[in-house]
This record gives sequence, C-alpha cells and structure tokens, in this order.
Amino acid sequence: MAIKFKCNNIVSQYDMQKVKINARIPQEMYDTIQNSEYNSITECITEALTQLFEGSEQVNQYIDEIELLKEQLRLSNERFESSTEHHDTSKIDFLEAHITDIKEQLQIANDRHEGLERIHQAYMMQVQPLMKQKELEGAKTCWWKFWE
Repeated sequence: MAIKFKCNNIVSQYDMQKVKINARIPQEMYDTIQNSEYNSITECITEALTQLFEGSEQVNQYIDEIELLKEQLRLSNERFESSTEHHDTSKIDFLEAHITDIKEQLQIANDRHEGLERIHQAYMMQVQPLMKQKELEGAKTCWWKFWE
C-alpha cells in the first residue's frame, strides 16, 4: 500500500503543476484525435495550444516585419518617383530642345543644298551656250590654216 500511495503522491504532484480544463469539441474532431498518433487528448490539446500561442507570436513578428517592409517599399517608391520625375523631366526637356536644334540645322542644310543646286543649274545654263559656241568655233578652220 505504501508504494501505491507514493505513486499517487507523485501523480498528485504532477497533476498539481497542471490545470484541468473542460472543453466541448465536435464529435468528428474527437474521433480524429482518438485515431491520431497522440497518446491522450491532453497531449493533443497541449501541443495545439502551444502551437497556437507560439504561432501567434511568430505571426505578430511577421506582421510587424511585413508592415516595416511595406513602409520601406513605400518610401523607396516615393524617392524613386520623385527622382525619376525630376531627372526624366529635365532629360526630356534637354532632349526635346536638342531634337529641335537638330531639326533646325537639318532644315538650314537642306535650304543651302537647294540653293546650291539652283546656282549650279543657273551656272550650267550660262556655260552651256559658251561651250556650244566653243565647239562650233573649234569646228571652223582658220583661213590661214588651209594649207594644212
């Protein structure tokens, strides 16, 4: 009987470290627990509650990290957009002005080319009769060269 008492005493001390709770769960869940690898319902409930509370701490940490990352992303996007708008606007303005200058220079070059073509044609129109006249003069023989 002493051994049984000591055993009950040990169980009693073990039981005193724990708190007994009552809970109602669906029959299907109870059947699942009975057919699972757990030795007792207490073990299953203890593990589930441990995971729940540890998981909620981890979830809170993840939520905090996600919020921090969202804020960092928002700040990065704002910095990028402000720098892009400033640089893009100034670059676009510079490039548009450069394109306009190049178009003006191209138009001036085209105008000069057309003017030079007109001058060349006018020159050729003036020189052509002179060249024909020279050809005709070259075809005439001089009177003193009749013996040749």
